[in-house]
Amino acid sequence: QVDARLSFQTDEQGKVNLVPHLIRKYPNLNEEYNGYKFTDEDKENLRTTGNLGKVVDLVDKSTGEVIPSYVSIDRYTHEMYHFPASTLEINDTIGKTKLSNQEIEFLKTGMAIPNKEIIGKNGKTYHATLQVSAERRGVEFVPKQRTQKTTQKNENKQEQKAGDGEKTEKRSTWITKDGGIKRLKQWNKIPLTEQQQND
Repeated sequence: QVDARLSFQTDEQGKVNLVPHLIRKYPNLNEEYNGYKFTDEDKENLRTTGNLGKVVDLVDKSTGEVIPSYVSIDRYTHEMYHFPASTLEINDTIGKTKLSNQEIEFLKTGMAIPNKEIIGKNGKTYHATLQVSAERRGVEFVPKQRTQKTTQKNENKQEQKAGDGEKTEKRSTWITKDGGIKRLKQWNKIPLTEQQQND
């Protein structure tokens, strides 16, 4: 049984492929990443928010070109992601909330806007931290961080059966009863071809 995140990626021929991203150990932040050495503050930012929080110069391994980029970690698979700052596009409206030019320029630096009041399309108001994510290639709502103690407490609650305290195994919705991977017939309500299902 292997846990993974699935994504659709388009190759050079324009063919769409279903790509698995296996969960891996947390990346070694003491090693250089495309020519950039993480500071202690960088490591803390990546561990707590998933985002580096600034634009840094990365070296393209194939061309040697130095490219100002955003860097993030997939919070689920722990893969490292980066993308050029020059390709970032930020919508000036989130839900029904319009961002000011100053806020947009601030987000482009990679830093976060905490506790931003957002009015959703349904009219409800909530507060969120906004920041550029290299993994999502745009602005995201940074999830609220939980302490390790709180996380462990919640996991223990999920493992306990109500009433008798017995532990039960959490089963993934992607896995069949016999341990196989369920066949994916559609993605976001888009039917998959037989070949894509096989992939």
